[in-house]
Amino acid sequence: LKSRRCCSPPQGSLCQYLSLQTGDWVSCCRLTHSVTRGLAYLHTELLRGDIYKPAVSHRDLNSRNVLVKNDGTCVISDFGLSMKLTGNRLVRPGEEENAAISEVGTVRYMAPEVLEGAVNLRDCESALKQVDMYALGLIYWETFMRCTDLFPGNSP
Repeated sequence: LKSRRCCSPPQGSLCQYLSLQTGDWVSCCRLTHSVTRGLAYLHTELLRGDIYKPAVSHRDLNSRNVLVKNDGTCVISDFGLSMKLTGNRLVRPGEEENAAISEVGTVRYMAPEVLEGAVNLRDCESALKQVDMYALGLIYWETFMRCTDLFPGNSP
């Protein structure tokens, strides 16, 4: 994957951002929606004219690897463990050979099937996308636990 700079300077990681402030429903939805759109883009294989983008699994999605931009949206970062998804063949960027599915990121964000060593290797592409989706669910939880509209009268 080619790295790109954010359109506006980031306000740090989502983890840092959430530790410093709470948000209302709209701002929490803006944060999570932008992460969801980014992950959907990563997981989608695209062919436009002669330009091809393979589907990619992040494999270390967590709130420290999501950057918050000044407009309250997020971008996904740190693609060190990412893999191109080409059917049941897994390829690390810059490598031609199959890669190990067991090399994964942050333990706290790992899906139970990864922790148990029970990932469905017959359909690696779907399995790795599901692992990313599990981590996305935890990012939603972290974000909405800081939502003032969900906890009126209480400090989340």
